[in-house]
Amino acid sequence: MVDFTLKRASTRPILMARLMTGSGEPIDLTGATVELLMSRNGVLAVDAACVIEDAPAGIVSYEWTAGNTITRGFYLAEIKVTYSDGGVEKFPNNRHLKVHIHEDLG
Repeated sequence: MVDFTLKRASTRPILMARLMTGSGEPIDLTGATVELLMSRNGVLAVDAACVIEDAPAGIVSYEWTAGNTITRGFYLAEIKVTYSDGGVEKFPNNRHLKVHIHEDLG
């Protein structure tokens, strides 16, 4: 199953995510930094900052650039949180997000 789909060289839709604990509580991102990591065939294709939309609610977004989506195919992705104390956590923690970039017609 694919979690997120867009066409080659597209910059929309924006990727939105709500980061939650295993028990369904939102992760408080106050003071944290958040990045999107995305790879294809073991090669890192995206390592870029996300926007924290609502820190207490754990809501983040990532706005694609055309360069991020220029190569069609299937990708694995995760959202990396670095907390203010230096701790790191990656979401989801039980699998990777699956992103599919389709070919466009022009």
